[in-house]
Amino acid sequence: MAGCTTSSAGTPTSAPGETTVTSGGSTQPPPSSGGNTVELPYAGAPEVEDPLDTGRFEQDPCLALTSDQAAELEVGWPGESREAPLGKACTWRSENDSRALVEVASQSNYPHGLSAVYKREEDGKWAFFTVLKPVDGYPVVGYGQVDQRDTGGCRVEVGMSDEIAFDVVLQLSAGNVGKKEPCETAAVVAGMVVETMKAAQ
Repeated sequence: MAGCTTSSAGTPTSAPGETTVTSGGSTQPPPSSGGNTVELPYAGAPEVEDPLDTGRFEQDPCLALTSDQAAELEVGWPGESREAPLGKACTWRSENDSRALVEVASQSNYPHGLSAVYKREEDGKWAFFTVLKPVDGYPVVGYGQVDQRDTGGCRVEVGMSDEIAFDVVLQLSAGNVGKKEPCETAAVVAGMVVETMKAAQ
């Protein structure tokens, strides 16, 4: 993982419905429920068997990576927090190039967990959608309306419970584009986030 976001060139990963992501959470429009209660999970999303209490991280996603984890990723610490459409977000940038980044964003404003992403895949809304290996037992998918994996960008979403998911956005450094698979690398970062959250239970 060392240097995964160092000296990046190119454009940061695209958010659903946007051209690029610089420090924003997912902007995927939530599927309409018509005011009815929806049983979770749905649309083929996996059940989260051991849900985590993520309340403090929803309020402050900058707590999701420790200083040691940021050092391993070679990004600055602490991160920069902001309000995003579906929850709060935090961005850690490479100290060598501000375009290289790691971001963690809560999706708590629309508490449908991974089901929302699976539903939009079912509706054909994503340019790419890939189910990744779970991290420490928590399900992960990579997705996006724009596929920027060839340029080192990927967004993944990890289900912390059936209701709450967190997005991880990653832009690889120029030196790692073509050498590391960005979605798999983003999933490693998601694993760090899960590790941090589990330690806080």
